[in-house]
Amino acid sequence: ISSAIDGSVDLVTPGTVYFSALIEANNGTDDNHNAALILGTDVLDVPAGGNGTTMMTTGQGIGFGLNGLSVYAYSYDGGAVTESTGSVAATNGSTVMILGEITWGATDTLNLYSITDVTAPLPTAFATVTGTLDESLFDTLAIAGKRQTGIDEIRFGTEVGDVMPVPEPATMVLLGLGGLVLRRRRK
Repeated sequence: ISSAIDGSVDLVTPGTVYFSALIEANNGTDDNHNAALILGTDVLDVPAGGNGTTMMTTGQGIGFGLNGLSVYAYSYDGGAVTESTGSVAATNGSTVMILGEITWGATDTLNLYSITDVTAPLPTAFATVTGTLDESLFDTLAIAGKRQTGIDEIRFGTEVGDVMPVPEPATMVLLGLGGLVLRRRRK
């Protein structure tokens, strides 16, 4: 699927853009269940009977993909695909929260983070990919998936807080109780 980017949302001005998404790594019995989310110029294709997610044309884009049970960062430029050397492994049937940080500049950079605690500071990036892209042409958010893999809860923003879900009330109560315990110990 793909959607044109609403003109009121500027995701490509020089600076930094953040996004987050949940990936359900439901691979069944083999590694051919791929999915990708790319901000770029064209839609995506997942070839029948094979691994990989590619741009339908020779467009440009940047984002992430699930290849088998590992999440990688990707950059697409004129038919060339760059895959990050770093990745994070997902367990079959699990859900992984990914946070992406795209910094636009002379060289565009995407850092990916695996989020296990929405109240903690960002961990070290598990994957980085760079490209020299013309983001002024980016007008499409494309999502491609194969078989049972799913991508959900997609958020974009200009700050990390824009894309982090709000913790459940029970988590907030526990955090509050922890603060009370710390205060009592100081007295």
